[in-house]
Amino acid sequence: MRTLKISSVCKDLLDHAYLAAVLLVLFLRADVYRIIVALIALGYCFLRTRDRTVIGLLLCFLIVSVPRGRTSQPEIAEGRVVSVSERSAVVYSKGWMVQLYCEEIPVLDSVIAFEAGFMPVEDNYGFYRPNTRRKYAMQGIHYYGSAGQWSTIQESRSLRGWIQRRAVRHRDRPLLYRVLLGMRTEDLSLVSFLMDSGLSWAGLLMALDRLLKYWLDKDRRSLAVCAISAVLCLIYRFPFVLLHSTVYRMLKRTALSRQKRLGASTLICLTLMPYAVFSASFWIPFVYRSASMFSEHPKAASWYAGMIVQSLFFHAVNPLSAWLYPLMSTFYGTLFLVAAVSLFVPFVSADALYRTADHVLAVLNAFRLPGSLLGAGLPFYVLSAILVYRKKKQILRPAFLFLLFMIGGLFHPFAELSFINVGQGDAILIREPFNRNNILVDTGKPSQYHQVDTFLLSKGIRRVDTLFITHNDSDHNGNQERIEEDYHVLKTVTQHFSSLKCGELLFYDLNHIDGENDNQNSLVQFFRLNGMSVLLMGDADAAVEERLVREYGQLRADILKAGHHGSATASSQIFLQSVQPRLAVLSCGSYRIYHHPSREVIERLKANRIPYLDTKRQGDITILCLPGCNLLLTSAGRFAFFPASV
Repeated sequence: MRTLKISSVCKDLLDHAYLAAVLLVLFLRADVYRIIVALIALGYCFLRTRDRTVIGLLLCFLIVSVPRGRTSQPEIAEGRVVSVSERSAVVYSKGWMVQLYCEEIPVLDSVIAFEAGFMPVEDNYGFYRPNTRRKYAMQGIHYYGSAGQWSTIQESRSLRGWIQRRAVRHRDRPLLYRVLLGMRTEDLSLVSFLMDSGLSWAGLLMALDRLLKYWLDKDRRSLAVCAISAVLCLIYRFPFVLLHSTVYRMLKRTALSRQKRLGASTLICLTLMPYAVFSASFWIPFVYRSASMFSEHPKAASWYAGMIVQSLFFHAVNPLSAWLYPLMSTFYGTLFLVAAVSLFVPFVSADALYRTADHVLAVLNAFRLPGSLLGAGLPFYVLSAILVYRKKKQILRPAFLFLLFMIGGLFHPFAELSFINVGQGDAILIREPFNRNNILVDTGKPSQYHQVDTFLLSKGIRRVDTLFITHNDSDHNGNQERIEEDYHVLKTVTQHFSSLKCGELLFYDLNHIDGENDNQNSLVQFFRLNGMSVLLMGDADAAVEERLVREYGQLRADILKAGHHGSATASSQIFLQSVQPRLAVLSCGSYRIYHHPSREVIERLKANRIPYLDTKRQGDITILCLPGCNLLLTSAGRFAFFPASV
């Protein structure tokens, strides 16, 4: 009887595999409100199916929720190299999986000895990037460490380890690393949304399928490609792209419908590798296949869906590369094939193909539109797209409407004040509606450039009109040159000023100290935005604060960016009593390293009944300027309304 029930659950789950897969994806992507999402998903599944599918879905939820890997403090000094990237390796030993940062990358599947102090991976929230701790925890990685030196205990005997060793000595090493092992290197300019997704393997299978078409019939060709996919799975130790491709191709040889095949393969692979839900290597093929299945115009639907995925994962859209996805995928598969042959045949080089790809990408990048659809304008777009689509059943209309929103900045139509989560450092974005005027205050330290770049790209920003550098600490000006180059900054302000007009906004610098202490030299900026008064303190300390109180008396600001990341050297009692902000924002990093924000400052804020948020716990903090009010949102899920003061 028990076996019968289990088989019944599996049968019902297979019958509704696609629905279950979609609900599992939503559950895995949920973070702050995961339990609520689970209850809604299970309820919807039951109402939709009225059978045992909900039991199977609940089991999938429970399986993916089980912690992976040991979560205690690692007690290891050696381990097997599981994966590698440009500056780090994932090492496994005795149930622990750790991220090890090292100057020289070890060989895959070798056993190495090292000395490293491990620290737990912390939450790192952002509107446009996944929570680092959750993403790593799903892979079983809970700790990271740095190992300057390591030694090999046991040489790698795997084929992928052999590929890595051969690539090290090859004249096309950066290209082989990129194509054959999926490792990004700084000395290789070949970048595309396909290469960045690890989809060169999928492209290889597509290229082989087209090549074998001239020798084998459809059934034998399908079997051959399925076998090759399985072999690649074994060689590369089951990466998600190859595992999903293999399972899907195996199910393709059954009598299941396309919808059930896609649902079942997705359900199986995501249950085994839930972390793939954060990767474009899952989303691109899943969305392309889904769009082609459910639309009367499969090519147009796939193009539209591909642009949406690009917007979500790469914070920019390239309509031409999305349309040419099958062709580009086949091309990169051919590049993979030539690179693999070059390992065995010395006179064969993939350099010519690489240069061709580089030139093609340079042309395609001319059509690139920065921006993410995750913005305040999204509800307006959804409503408009529904109306356009209902009028005539043509998928191209909402697709072109999507491009119009991207070009015009309509996904981000409101003015806003954003405190970007850059760890220990400052990066503050002030925008006027539709990117008419973009102001950036500080740039974070060099290691945080990706966070700043991602945020600006996601807002559809192509140009920064004014860049303020409050002072010369690297956690404030560390990316100044890169921002000036990449975002064509029109004006950079590094010196004190009395007042400065930036678009419709008028900025005042309240600090006039110009001495040897960089922190005391900080620009202290005051401005108004949608009825809010905002005071940005840079790294100004208590001495500057005391001088401001003497000079200006009751400063009064609705939003206070606390000085020096919440350090005890700033946010003095007399200053807080003078400003009395409605909200204090602290831009800070790991407490274990910097001890910010200071407990003394937190006690002062509480004593003065001043609400506060910090970027360490809340991630990106944005205040949207709506008509008549201001909406505060954090990437950790907090929100509040501020009335627009007069």
